[in-house]
Amino acid sequence: MLNKLFIQTIVVIGLLFTGMALNAEEILEQTDEDKKVFRKFHADGVVEFSDQPSGNSEELKMEELPTYKFGQTATPAPKSSRGQKQPRPVTGPINPYSSLTINSPGSNETIRANNGNIEVKFNLVPKLLTSQGHKFEYVIDGKSILKTEQAQTLKNLDRGSHSLVIQVIDKNNKVLIHSDSVSFHLKRFFKSSS
Repeated sequence: MLNKLFIQTIVVIGLLFTGMALNAEEILEQTDEDKKVFRKFHADGVVEFSDQPSGNSEELKMEELPTYKFGQTATPAPKSSRGQKQPRPVTGPINPYSSLTINSPGSNETIRANNGNIEVKFNLVPKLLTSQGHKFEYVIDGKSILKTEQAQTLKNLDRGSHSLVIQVIDKNNKVLIHSDSVSFHLKRFFKSSS
């Protein structure tokens, strides 16, 4: 399937570069005979594509490419009496957040914390909308460990390498935005029991 799509793309690009570009309506009006593509391998390794059969060429089975027919253009928003456009009504939920980045721990940072406590610092734009039931969710190594309305220190983490993602969730636990994953390494004093 992917190979066929690749070949179709190559053929279209080849036609465009050879000056045989057609407008979209002409392409859609082509007959099945016009849509045939033939491939021929030369002794020197060159592959030739053509719309005409020749000696030792094989016909490629081409699948229809997905097309989109453009409909009418959208109607402009109504203007107010002063000539300014009025905002269109919003439908469906909108994510109010534009960015969420973890500042600390840093990517691939090694941290010595014998108590296993890690202070997490991050930046959310705009601020958390607690009035709408939004919360931060801390995800360590793919597991949700804490849901809170304010930044928290992670407590008693095991030593070793960890990944951290901060997410903002709504009151239905739907993720509205999440940070990139940050990997860090925690070193803790280990006391042998022997």
